[in-house]
Amino acid sequence: MHTAKPSVSVVVPVFNGIEYLRTAIDSLLAQTLQDLEIIAVDDGSTDECGDLLDRYAELHPDKLRVIHTENRGAWEARLAGIRAARGRYVGFCDSDDVTEPEMFAKMLHRTEEGNVDLVVCAYQRLRYEDGALLAVEMTRFGNQTLSVRSDPGFLLAINTANWNKLFKANLFNDLLEFDTPSREAQDSLLHMMTCLSCDRIAFMHEPLYRYRVRKGSLIEKSSLRDIEVLAANIRDIRADFVKRNKDELIMEICDVMALTHIGLSLPFRQDTAQQSSLSNIMRRVRTILDEQFPLYLNTSFT
Repeated sequence: MHTAKPSVSVVVPVFNGIEYLRTAIDSLLAQTLQDLEIIAVDDGSTDECGDLLDRYAELHPDKLRVIHTENRGAWEARLAGIRAARGRYVGFCDSDDVTEPEMFAKMLHRTEEGNVDLVVCAYQRLRYEDGALLAVEMTRFGNQTLSVRSDPGFLLAINTANWNKLFKANLFNDLLEFDTPSREAQDSLLHMMTCLSCDRIAFMHEPLYRYRVRKGSLIEKSSLRDIEVLAANIRDIRADFVKRNKDELIMEICDVMALTHIGLSLPFRQDTAQQSSLSNIMRRVRTILDEQFPLYLNTSFT
């Protein structure tokens, strides 16, 4: 069982949601790429998800592995999957979404054909209840291959979700050293760490992933501490790139990404009932940006 190393490992973090998990796993088992393993990480589910995954693993022992952990959150579940991954490339799928049958075959071909570190495909945003198409996103780059070193500004236009991407596995080496960030900061941190470590990124205009939006799903509230922690994480990332003698443009991109994630996203998820007023929060955010990420003030990327 699981002797030969696959080309692609797909990590699926799971916490409850038995009503939609089966569809997600079925779509992965239907992938036309045979050289693929699925790693489902049951993050301490309290419903029947763990049992369902075990039954799938019994039926598909050469394709699906299940890791059971105590509930530690999606970040730790993803890291557990990354650590267990044996593929040269790593992809992700949320447990309530669907992959097109040729998604990973096409993305793997694009990766190897273009000798790139990361492939980003377009995706469909669908209403979960009736499957209605709400939008097709990440199409602006067509089928281009772009160099991060030559023009890193395009990184700011890539969505931060991990599920419409195929990564070289070694892009996650540094990520494993970070402490668990808040839920709101997780995609941002993973996005920054991997994209800034790339030399070349390829895009695919074809939507290969179905992101299903469920009615009533909520964005969790964040706290001022979450902003402080994300700022510290971004400082660590930037310091690492300075240590590795990355160029000034990459440093500028780090500061503009800080503006995007700290200045424009997290503040409006604040639980103002438990924290100070939004105006006070924004003053603190402005201080963080001005003092810690000053390159955003004079940039050609905003």
